[in-house]
Amino acid sequence: MKHKYEKAESYFHQALAISQDSISDYWALIDLYFQMQSYNKAEALLNKIPQHSAQSLLLINKTKYLLCKQQENYADALKHLEEYSLLKDSFFISSNESKILEIENRYKHQKLMTENAELRLRQTGYLLACAVCLIVVLAMLWAYFGYRKRTEKKLLLQQADIRDTRNRLLELSIEMERKNALLKHSEEEEKELERMREEMETLTARYRTLRENMLESSPAYKKLHQLAKQRKPQNTRTLISEELWEQIKQQAQKIYPDLRRYVIDCCPDLSESEWAYCCLYMFGFDTNDEASLLGINPSSVRTKTLRLRTRLNIDLPAQMSLYEYITMQI
Repeated sequence: MKHKYEKAESYFHQALAISQDSISDYWALIDLYFQMQSYNKAEALLNKIPQHSAQSLLLINKTKYLLCKQQENYADALKHLEEYSLLKDSFFISSNESKILEIENRYKHQKLMTENAELRLRQTGYLLACAVCLIVVLAMLWAYFGYRKRTEKKLLLQQADIRDTRNRLLELSIEMERKNALLKHSEEEEKELERMREEMETLTARYRTLRENMLESSPAYKKLHQLAKQRKPQNTRTLISEELWEQIKQQAQKIYPDLRRYVIDCCPDLSESEWAYCCLYMFGFDTNDEASLLGINPSSVRTKTLRLRTRLNIDLPAQMSLYEYITMQI
């Protein structure tokens, strides 16, 4: 700053001797030589600067251009200016390419993050869908088992009611027999007998209704009812499977415990197919439904019913069906 350039030059050389990072000192000393107009020293020092980076080459060519320009060596100045321009353009392109590469990497990273987020979202959707399906299945199972439990409870109550009604009928029968044995033709006893007869008729009707309701609540009846409503035109094959026939026989004997004994007493040589039809007949379906289930004409159903009546050797009273007669006997 005091324009004592010789001393300043000596201090710079001392700094260069002890400095670990001498690049900045080189450029400061070159700037000093430019102020001193010592262009030869500046050129000599410029050749000593390490050329280990593109930035250094860029500054070296720019300084050489200025140096040759000051020395009026325009040819070399133009040469160094062109090299400086090429290096600058190359440096600029490399910088842009690195920026583009960085932008591409950031774009790829962002795209990957977006795809991961979408994948997590889809996985969450699948999990939610599975959870909803599981909840629906559990709800259906809960409803199904609840329905089964209610149905079984209803059947148990009906069975208990039938048992109580049957016991009451037996008690009344015994009481009537006793009353008849001790009858003295008194008016009060006649009224009591009449009341007991009416109660027996009521209980008998109730007992019959309970058995019919219990039969209609059974799975076998519901399956048969569903098959009968299909009404397949010109069907010549039975809709009842072997498994369903077994259910029909089991359910008929469950609702009518004395049916088997009564039928065997009436006809000891009754065939298995006739016994199976007798059990189906006790379900109370009309002629058209039976025809649909068995795959035959309604007239054939009437023939089967008449044959069953003949085999059981039953003489029906007037205005009474075979179904009503059998239910009264058991």
